[in-house]
Amino acid sequence: MGKRPNSRQAILDAAEALASEIGANHMSLDAVAAKAGISKGGLLYQFPSKVALLKGMIERYVERLEAPQKVPRKATAAQSEASRLLAARLATRADKNIAKERRGSFGMIAAIAEQPGLLDPVRSAHDRIWKRFRETSRDPELALLAWFALEGLLFVELFGTSPLSKAERAKFLKRLATIADQSSA
Repeated sequence: MGKRPNSRQAILDAAEALASEIGANHMSLDAVAAKAGISKGGLLYQFPSKVALLKGMIERYVERLEAPQKVPRKATAAQSEASRLLAARLATRADKNIAKERRGSFGMIAAIAEQPGLLDPVRSAHDRIWKRFRETSRDPELALLAWFALEGLLFVELFGTSPLSKAERAKFLKRLATIADQSSA
């Protein structure tokens, strides 16, 4: 039996789903509470306003972005931190449930559409990631190229515009893994 999500996580799940389904401008706190299966008072206890809810969505996105990820077995101690980070992200991307990923990303897009300043934590997270690439990679620009290619894949999948078949996607990810290895060799 799986662990039951706490109310905060249930609220964020519901908000992401609604943002994906109807957009942030139509997302009301009442609708989020109903979708989460809690009272509006319970939602307001966790998130006293829609802006606070949007901030919570962004915070969760940043947590996911920076979360330690399982490094694939083939990763070695000789690899740079940047290469291990890219290898872990590539492995995670290969196993991602794209529909679930889209929901979380739509949540971020919904939040920034309403409050562009909410991107500040995302900018900071990207700055930290780039700093790690600069400090730990033999070829930081190559590591960054792989990172941007991976992020580009996320966005074409997010918007449902990827031209890649499942086999082509797997081949693309494999090639990115080679590039990530080269950035630390």
